[in-house]
Amino acid sequence: MFSYTYKPICPVCKAAEQISKCRLDCSISTATDWIKRYDEEGNQITFDPNTTTVSYECDRGHIWYVAMKAHTYQVSAYGKVVELGPDTPITSTESELEAIKERLLRLETMHPTFTPIKSTEDHMTLDKFIECCTSGGFIDYDGWGYYATDTMETDIGVIPSDILAGKVNRDYTHVVWYNN
Repeated sequence: MFSYTYKPICPVCKAAEQISKCRLDCSISTATDWIKRYDEEGNQITFDPNTTTVSYECDRGHIWYVAMKAHTYQVSAYGKVVELGPDTPITSTESELEAIKERLLRLETMHPTFTPIKSTEDHMTLDKFIECCTSGGFIDYDGWGYYATDTMETDIGVIPSDILAGKVNRDYTHVVWYNN
């Protein structure tokens, strides 16, 4: 549990004195087991060693990452640490951070992996998917989709709220939909 609240304000817009709306894009957490330990006065002396890295995007297209531990956070934008707080810097290993950055960068730059579409999957044109989302036929709670071609599925996710927000990737002609 964090002892503070991170407010997602775009660091690029903030530096340019612009206002933007933000959304959470992707969250990745480590899962190290740990035990709470206390000193003789009842003060907790061990803290959760896990790191959660979150990718945010503002409505102006800027993407930044926040790495959080129990009492710290570090905000990175375009490869530079732009904010630390409130207590001490993050102490993730370089390999952990590099793996997280690599995954988030692939999501950010949208270099997809293609796999053949299975006949059991709900494969539709992008226009049909947009129609299903705008009519209320699909909502985020129902499931998720991946952009596709007429024969191949990508690993680029799409949800109905993206479509309603006007974030449509017209590089692809189809969507494969997965119901919950």
